[in-house]
Amino acid sequence: MDALTWWERHGQPERFHRTLKQVGRGYYDAIVRMRGIDSMLDVGCGFGDTRAWVPDVAYVGVDLTRQFLRSGARSGVRDLAQADAFALPFAARSFDLVTCRALLEHLTDPLPVLAQMSRVSRGLLLLVWSIHPAKRRTRRVHDPRGFWNIAWSRRHIMSGLPGWSLTWAAPYDRHLLWLLEA
Repeated sequence: MDALTWWERHGQPERFHRTLKQVGRGYYDAIVRMRGIDSMLDVGCGFGDTRAWVPDVAYVGVDLTRQFLRSGARSGVRDLAQADAFALPFAARSFDLVTCRALLEHLTDPLPVLAQMSRVSRGLLLLVWSIHPAKRRTRRVHDPRGFWNIAWSRRHIMSGLPGWSLTWAAPYDRHLLWLLEA
């Protein structure tokens, strides 16, 4: 089964998706306005739906899954490209904001991807972690090996990003948002 078929069959329930769009759009809009963001890279962009949240920003979305990118392009999303998050094809300091939504929690070790994201950022990362619904009460994030504890993952991630600091964190619905600055 390809990724798009899996997503359509097992994807997010409509109420959850609506909440994600409403709340997520508010956070992205506030960060773009408050920080004067002109350019944004969305790593693991999927269908590229984050593009609609930042209409006045030079947006580039990358994903490894070609089916997601094709679906996004069919629905009118521009500036999508196939790329590996472990080797982003952009020069250092290319984007004001580098973000990812619901990507890092699926990686065995997110540090190599975060290193690439920090390399192409001009000093601002926005990470959105999905909290696995079955483990919501224990506040753990899904990982292929089991479940991560948020406190452990924060220490692990910050140890891999020297010179960066977690300046803001907020929970919403089944997600956690982290804003990091260099």
